[in-house]
Amino acid sequence: MVLTAFFLVMTAGTTAFFTALRSRKTRLALTALLLLSLALKLISASHPYLSHWDERYHALVAKNLIAHPLEPTLYPPGLFAVDRSDWQRTDIWLHKPPLTLWELAASMALFGVNVFALRLPSLLLSTAAIALTFWIGKTLYSPRVGLIAAWLHAVTGVLVAQAAGRFSTDHVDTLFFFLVELGIALGLWHSRKPGWGRALAVGLVVGLALLTKWYPALLIVAVWALFLRRDQWKRALPHLALALLLAAAMFLSWRGYTRAQWPAIARAEETYNARHFFEVLEGHHGPWYSHLGNIGNFFSPIAYIPLVAFAIGLFRKSRIPHSAPLAAWFLLPYLFYSLAATKMGGYVLPAAPALFIISGVFWWWLYDRPAVGAWRTLKIVTLFLLLALPVLPLIHRVRPEEERPERDAYTAQLKALPQRLGPAPAALFNDPAFIETMFFTPYLAFDRLPTPDDIARAHAAGFRVVLFDDGRPLPPNTPAADVTLPMPPAPGN
Repeated sequence: MVLTAFFLVMTAGTTAFFTALRSRKTRLALTALLLLSLALKLISASHPYLSHWDERYHALVAKNLIAHPLEPTLYPPGLFAVDRSDWQRTDIWLHKPPLTLWELAASMALFGVNVFALRLPSLLLSTAAIALTFWIGKTLYSPRVGLIAAWLHAVTGVLVAQAAGRFSTDHVDTLFFFLVELGIALGLWHSRKPGWGRALAVGLVVGLALLTKWYPALLIVAVWALFLRRDQWKRALPHLALALLLAAAMFLSWRGYTRAQWPAIARAEETYNARHFFEVLEGHHGPWYSHLGNIGNFFSPIAYIPLVAFAIGLFRKSRIPHSAPLAAWFLLPYLFYSLAATKMGGYVLPAAPALFIISGVFWWWLYDRPAVGAWRTLKIVTLFLLLALPVLPLIHRVRPEEERPERDAYTAQLKALPQRLGPAPAALFNDPAFIETMFFTPYLAFDRLPTPDDIARAHAAGFRVVLFDDGRPLPPNTPAADVTLPMPPAPGN
């Protein structure tokens, strides 16, 4: 069913886009792309379970924020003993900046606590980012460059999977991607007609990006500065300073709040974030060229061709206009994260629109070049593959062949728990899907066996103790649980 829907959507959307492109109906072509992309994301996001990394944690913290927006938590503070050194089992959760979590909480407050409401903001913002890619490509070069760039953006599978919660750091990186591209688009808008209002708009978006993923948000400022001409710098420098002051104020307000409220946790998280550059954390290792190697996996095996052509052009007098900001947009994330010890594929994705626009320029340059004989055949094949090969990773990332019925069944069991246990407060122990349990039910859950202290705390707070029994004995002197349930099967990843 999912596979059929995928191919129907791809066929209809692709036909509509390229028919409009050939007819030079720019608006129609862009509309077809946006609808195609949104439909693909809806298919990819149709699974009823929470993805194992990292969506489940973002979902639970966002759910809890509905009740207390300024206190991000996995567990109610002080109720049970937790390990505050482990971001997967702590109470106060400062592992990610707050903006994405507020966004997800607002959506679930409006539409209910469910996976569709959780994913809806990412589905919409990731689709809107395609329109930004088109606008930047059109503004820098031409509408036809913008459309090819937007096509590559729309069919990039890793971005579809990320918005659907299927790729690590999921909704955080989706919002960050959108804000970085929005900030760069506003920077380009400002460079066309510098003004205080436009500068404040850029500063606001930089501040929002800092509240989404901290310091990488400064990529916006670097690209914005390179959009400015030399004769604009004297007038624009105060604008840049004002934008940075606004962004810093937004960033420091949250940083100061968390340091005042939870100083030890805030300092520990800041240290942990810095360690990503110098240490391999959570098993995310790889050689320095890992991110460059992933270009072929994330985009297409021949995505390197436009990049090489662009790099060669940088050293020629006839290089394409606006090469410097495009080069910075692409190279700065790849350079920084190639030097970092921890390697996660999603780190460099905010550079993707630069690759799409570079590819769009190359595609039309090749299209316009005369060729005869074997060269003409090679040209046609290259043009076709540049547009078609990105669809292969898309099929893999949407993953219709890997739907997990065992996770669907497990989620259905979780949702049925209140019918078995009733509405009274309960604390579940030895739960293999403890985060999912707390999202889909009103109960607290832990993946460990209860201790005497746990049971005493639970009863003092009016909680029943529920144990999933896997045959292991309880720690010495631990009273029996109020309710014992058979151990459910592992939910899978």
